[in-house]
Amino acid sequence: MTNILERVFKDLAGKPMSHSQYVASRPKEAQIESAKTQAGLAADFTPILGEGKSFYEGVQDLREGNYGMGALGIAGAIPLLGYGPRVAKRVMKGTDELSGNVLAGQSNYIPNHYGNDNKAIPPTATEQRIGKTIVKAMKGGQNPLSQAEVAAAGKKATGFAGWISDSPLNIMDAVFNPKSRALYADTGINAKTQKSVQNILKQIDENPENTSRLLDKAVGQVIYNTHIGEQAGRVGAKADIMDEISKYSYLGDSYTPVTKEAFKNGVKQTKTMRGKRELKVSEADLDTAYDVFQSNFDLGEGAKLVIKQPTGKSGNHLGDMAAKNPANKFIRQAAKKLQDAKGTTTKEQWKDTLVDMSDGDKNYRVIKQDKDGGVWIRSGTKAEPFRGSAIVEGGVAGLTKVYPNGRSINFMFDQHDFLEKLPVVGKALEKLLPNDVVAVAGPMHLNLLDTGWAKGIKTTEKVKPSLVKDPTRANQAEVKGMLEELANAKPSAEQVAKQRQIVKENVAVTGGGMLTGAAATNRAFSDDEE
Repeated sequence: MTNILERVFKDLAGKPMSHSQYVASRPKEAQIESAKTQAGLAADFTPILGEGKSFYEGVQDLREGNYGMGALGIAGAIPLLGYGPRVAKRVMKGTDELSGNVLAGQSNYIPNHYGNDNKAIPPTATEQRIGKTIVKAMKGGQNPLSQAEVAAAGKKATGFAGWISDSPLNIMDAVFNPKSRALYADTGINAKTQKSVQNILKQIDENPENTSRLLDKAVGQVIYNTHIGEQAGRVGAKADIMDEISKYSYLGDSYTPVTKEAFKNGVKQTKTMRGKRELKVSEADLDTAYDVFQSNFDLGEGAKLVIKQPTGKSGNHLGDMAAKNPANKFIRQAAKKLQDAKGTTTKEQWKDTLVDMSDGDKNYRVIKQDKDGGVWIRSGTKAEPFRGSAIVEGGVAGLTKVYPNGRSINFMFDQHDFLEKLPVVGKALEKLLPNDVVAVAGPMHLNLLDTGWAKGIKTTEKVKPSLVKDPTRANQAEVKGMLEELANAKPSAEQVAKQRQIVKENVAVTGGGMLTGAAATNRAFSDDEE
């Protein structure tokens, strides 16, 4: 331990200095504050003691109604896995240019995010214990406890713990490694994201047959990185390549303030043809689409908008609306029911049948019918999301205006809400990610009754609409080249020196408490020497 400490402080200060020498060299007030900080960090980083402390704090938070921090504290009590959440509680902070850095390199997927991913797998004893604690606290200690609720709560907590603990070295790297801090400060590129891209490029070289999906994965992680920076309110320099990769997946300007004008102008960039005729969407329909979009989210003042391409590196949204939209099945059932009844279908019958078909606990609902007979349907809920194929999204909202012949106008809305991915710790992260980022794809035109899923249903719409694609957004070699540029980005020597000084002044004072995880810190600083 002594050798590691001396090595770290030599690296930081430029000359040999023990921990005690460093502390003694600081003003008395700073030494007192350092002692307090070190005591807290020592407990957080120490096995058993840290787990017990975390569990106690978690239960206290739950009793006080702070369910976000409470669940994080409970997760931090898990042996081995608890290490990551305990560190996260201390280090999820940053300056303007570093805001979002700790979160920007994390994986997009958290197990059991939307509930119990696989109910056939019973919860472990640890998950049951944690689940009971969380459910009891949320129910005010009342019994009986639902086993399903206990399993879901326990799996959510351990899912989050596993997610954040899957890369504790990356978390520490984002906070303690001057080179990684400098990279994000100079370019907005998280070191973990850069490493992920480097690994994916290597996989492409080894398995070129998987190039398309691997490129999607790499671009998705870069977009996620960029989104988190925007959500965190990061202010600072950003590498041009970050915007170039984002624009490859979006239409027009990215991260514009959310307004009706920006929404309508943005979606008008999507062009679709039916034969030789361009399909237009009326201003009234665009007004309805925006009204549903706005009511779907509780957006803050700093909300930002991106317009997605219906197909491309951000996901195949057109394909999702055609094949995965949960509303499509009951739309076809309604059409078949009316067809079997024989006779002409009136506007009222079309709406009433769709309303009847949507009764129950289905994740869609009829909003209204326009004078032209088209019925607006909203699909996807938080409880049962509409899951698309995009790499960077979890659940989305679908919006469809459909006519009796199956002709439809479709939109997809997606809030890149990191809090959505953290249902048990959302409250704890609200201040870290204050800005909402919302994405829209559409209008997408489809014939819902002229597909393989609608066999036996008659429709007059036989000419299929065709999306006008931008050929400059389909060049895989160009995407790979952009990713290679990102993979080779480096911070300036001046920024590395600046971050080294910040680390020396604000992190090194924690001494032994920080270095209980000595191997991790040692690796972080070793990376900085390369």
